[in-house]
Amino acid sequence: MFAQCDVVIAAAFNINVCGDPAGGLNITFSWGENRVDAGLVEGFIADFQEELRRVVAL
Repeated sequence: MFAQCDVVIAAAFNINVCGDPAGGLNITFSWGENRVDAGLVEGFIADFQEELRRVVAL
């Protein structure tokens, strides 16, 4: 899985999505420790996972 690293001049928060022809899906999240509160990002990721599970169950 490829993901964007945290660099000085870049987005404060990154979402990387990679799929394959067989239907596999990888999603990674990265953020700058000093630019974004970890609790905020962890809450976003938890909400994202919950919503993704809901969509997949449809």
